Amino acid sequence: MKLSNSYIGLPEDFYQVINPLPVKSPKLIAFNEDLAKDLGLTMDPDEALKYFSDKLKHVSKIPYSRFLYEDGGGDFNLAADGMIRDEIKFGKFIKRLRSIFMEILSKPLFIQMCLKYPEFTNDPQFKSQVALRFNEENVFSELKDMELMEKRLDFIGTMRDSLMTTNQETMEEEYYFDQEYLVKKYLKLSDDEIRANEAFKSKLAKKSAEEPEAEDPFAM
Repeated sequence: MKLSNSYIGLPEDFYQVINPLPVKSPKLIAFNEDLAKDLGLTMDPDEALKYFSDKLKHVSKIPYSRFLYEDGGGDFNLAADGMIRDEIKFGKFIKRLRSIFMEILSKPLFIQMCLKYPEFTNDPQFKSQVALRFNEENVFSELKDMELMEKRLDFIGTMRDSLMTTNQETMEEEYYFDQEYLVKKYLKLSDDEIRANEAFKSKLAKKSAEEPEAEDPFAM
C-alpha cells in the first residue's frame, strides 16, 4: 500500500509539522471501513493504527527510540557509546532548525537597532553579538565531546610516558615530547581556552601566595 501526503511537498508556509505525543496504550477511536475498501486497504484497524502511527513518527524526525511502546517504554541511553544514528541525525536536524530561527529572530532586531542607532551599522563586533543562545536539550553531543576529550587525555599521557630520552649534559632521563605541545596539538584547545586556563592558574597561585602560612602548634 502506497500513501503520500501532498502537503509535505508544498512550501513550509502551507503546513506545519506537529510532533506526535507518545501514549502508552493507543486505541483506534473510529475507522471508516467503506473508505478503506474504496482505497483498497485490507488491513484491520490495529494494523492501520500502527501504520499511520509509524508514518507520523517518521515525518516528525524524532528518533523511534524516544517513543513509548507496549513493552514498557522507549530505549533511552545516555551513554555516548550507546548513541544511535537516529539520535545523531536528530541532533543535526535540531541545529538546522535553530540556525533558521536564529536568522528569523536576530536579523529584524539587528535592523531595528541599526535604524535607531546608525553608528552600529558598520560595527562588526555589534553584529556578531546579536544572537540567540539556545538551551541544550540533547545531551548526546555533550557526552560524546566528553568521551573524546577523555580518550585524547589518555592518548597524550600514553604518548608522553612511552618515549624517553637521555640528557647528554646531566645524563638523566627526560620526556621526549613537551606536554604543552601535546596538549595544544591533540587536546585541540583553542588559544582563548589556553589563555583562560593560564589565567585561572595565575589567580590560584596569587591567592595561595597571599594566604598567611598556618602556624605550627608544635613549633617551639
